[in-house]
Amino acid sequence: MILLKNADFNWFDKGSGGNSNIFGDPAETLRDYKPVNVGSEDLLEYNFPQKPPKIISITITKWDSSQWKVVDRYFRFYSDKKEDRIILLPKEKGIYIYETHGEWDETHNTANIFKINAN
Repeated sequence: MILLKNADFNWFDKGSGGNSNIFGDPAETLRDYKPVNVGSEDLLEYNFPQKPPKIISITITKWDSSQWKVVDRYFRFYSDKKEDRIILLPKEKGIYIYETHGEWDETHNTANIFKINAN
């Protein structure tokens, strides 16, 4: 199990207001976090404990000798099928930051980040 770090979120109910929080750059937010060691090409299942979002976006950033670079970004529609909630971890060894962003509608979204060491 990988512990997620909360990042940006907006949660506004029409008519009653809401709450939001904007974090900085994911690499800066996770600077002091030790990466979780995983095998290259391992599988990672994600899940939402409450009502799942409609759309999930996943951004993958890799440390490249002197800086962080985005290496992949993709979107998925959320599915209740387990096989549709699997992330294939990188084949190439290295330190990666994953940002998962869930969107329920235009006023409800959250982002979480975590760091891995694929070896």
